[in-house]
Amino acid sequence: MSRSFHASDGCRQRQYGRSLSRLVVATVVGIIASWGAIAVSIEAGPAQPARIAPPMAQAEPSLGLGEPGPRNVADLRAIQARVEAIADHVRQCTVGLIVGEAQGSGVIVSENGLVLTAAHVLTASGRKVTVVMPDGKHLEGHALGVNAGSDCGAVQITESGPFPACKLSNMRTLHMGDWCVATGHPGGYQEGRAPVMRLGRVVEFLAGMVQTDCPLLGGDSGGPLFDLNGNVVGINSRIGARAILNLHVPIVLFLRDWDRLTTVAVPYNGDGESASVIGIDGRDDTKGARVAEVYPRSPADRAGLQSGDVVTALNGKPVVGFKGLQKLIAAHRPGDVVELRILRDHTVEQLRVTVTARPRE
Repeated sequence: MSRSFHASDGCRQRQYGRSLSRLVVATVVGIIASWGAIAVSIEAGPAQPARIAPPMAQAEPSLGLGEPGPRNVADLRAIQARVEAIADHVRQCTVGLIVGEAQGSGVIVSENGLVLTAAHVLTASGRKVTVVMPDGKHLEGHALGVNAGSDCGAVQITESGPFPACKLSNMRTLHMGDWCVATGHPGGYQEGRAPVMRLGRVVEFLAGMVQTDCPLLGGDSGGPLFDLNGNVVGINSRIGARAILNLHVPIVLFLRDWDRLTTVAVPYNGDGESASVIGIDGRDDTKGARVAEVYPRSPADRAGLQSGDVVTALNGKPVVGFKGLQKLIAAHRPGDVVELRILRDHTVEQLRVTVTARPRE
């Protein structure tokens, strides 16, 4: 998905702390206000290792390289020295991902083979994933949790390790203007080519995203963004119309959803469809999604939903067509209770429905 993004003029040092504070506050508010509506689709694939805690890096002091521009040759040499110091390790942790016909990138964050990537690289949890190591070795894996709303995703390598792994930053020392390094496989994995590194700077914090001027191309999606300590601060998410203006998912969003992203809780039926349903069929309507059929003894039936009802919102989110309703339902785990706003005979009503798992065929 391509969009055009524009940086604000004049990245001033006095904006650094305020911008990061807004990002952290927005994230915390989002946790409190919308935990039940987090768009995470969790389905089970093959067995996975025991749950691990987020591999956080130790607090490290600022490197003092966040000036508006290198002031002299000494500054340039300092930046070069930091990049050289982390280059080998960050490349060893950067992997290529092959999911069906698509390719993307990811980063290993635990020795047992947990990989973080972008949700749109995986598209659904439970899918088979081929993980391509920097030396070209192909390993088997499967998608774990996928949060389409924040573009967070995780993969588990199912072959034995240990694997090289990078630590996660708490982002408290990341500011606008800081130098950073993005890695990945532009254009997809190419045999004999190590993960490509791009040096850039943090341009801005935008609505829960980090914008940098690290040049990215298709295939870099899901790859990591590092600070100059070699810790992961983000995941490549959206590539702008201009190759030097791109958005990354901040690692704090992965930490927010950590348990849901790294564990499996719902049987996966292997057909690539969502595991979460309420038991209806329907069609598009100009006002949302019109219910064509309610399956007997389904959650929708027990909640009182009827054929002909038009679902206009789910948990306050507008419904755009029947597929839009399916996507909103798929964002919830079986057992979650969702509130539907419906139109019935020109009357607005509210119904509470418990999401259930799709029956196996």
